[in-house]
Amino acid sequence: MAATWHIGLRQELPGLLRSCRESLSTLAQSRAFLAVLCIVALVDGGLLGLALATVYGDSEQIELPAWFYLNAEFSFGEIWEYCLSAAAAVGLLWRYRRFREPIIGCLGLVFVWLTLDNALALHEATGHMVSPLFVFAEHSQPSPQDYGELLSFGVIGGIILLELWLTGLRSERHSVIQSLAIITMLAGAAFFGVCFDFLDQAIANQTQTMKSVLSFIEDGAELLLLSIAATIAMTARLPAAQE
Repeated sequence: MAATWHIGLRQELPGLLRSCRESLSTLAQSRAFLAVLCIVALVDGGLLGLALATVYGDSEQIELPAWFYLNAEFSFGEIWEYCLSAAAAVGLLWRYRRFREPIIGCLGLVFVWLTLDNALALHEATGHMVSPLFVFAEHSQPSPQDYGELLSFGVIGGIILLELWLTGLRSERHSVIQSLAIITMLAGAAFFGVCFDFLDQAIANQTQTMKSVLSFIEDGAELLLLSIAATIAMTARLPAAQE
């Protein structure tokens, strides 16, 4: 049965954050974590190198293959993100099946949604559906589509945070501590993937080089934060798993 630690949660939050740092420090000494992190870092490094080449190529008007770009459909970067989020979903849902911790199961479903959203462009499609609400931006930047995607992201993100909060209240404290690090990384990835992209669209009179640099920052930061979240999700262990 879940502990009653969540009573007075506001007072508990500083302690949770300290415990989260301690949990990450312990995880960083895990051989499994370090092994997966090294593999992920090698792949990320290669993909970021290709993406950096596109910045130079765009500045010199050199056309490079589409798969060099992190955000191109079915590029190496896109497929790698599918693999990361799918692997994280499998790891979390397997642990939920074994330990029945609600917040772990909820996080697993969040990664399932991220995988589907990446593959099927779900929030972009939803943004297109609601874009008629933003006719005032029809002939400007950001466009109605951009506003629609931001609204879609806000609604879906709010629902996810509410579900995580509710499942966290029914979970053991150690599960919430482990989940906080993953949630923080995902929030950062979401900021760069949607909010930073919106701000990028709002900047007028960009040169091609500036567009490429901002796109590199957006996609690179999103990839790195997702990679950290997925690595933690794949390798973190509940205390019962270590007994």
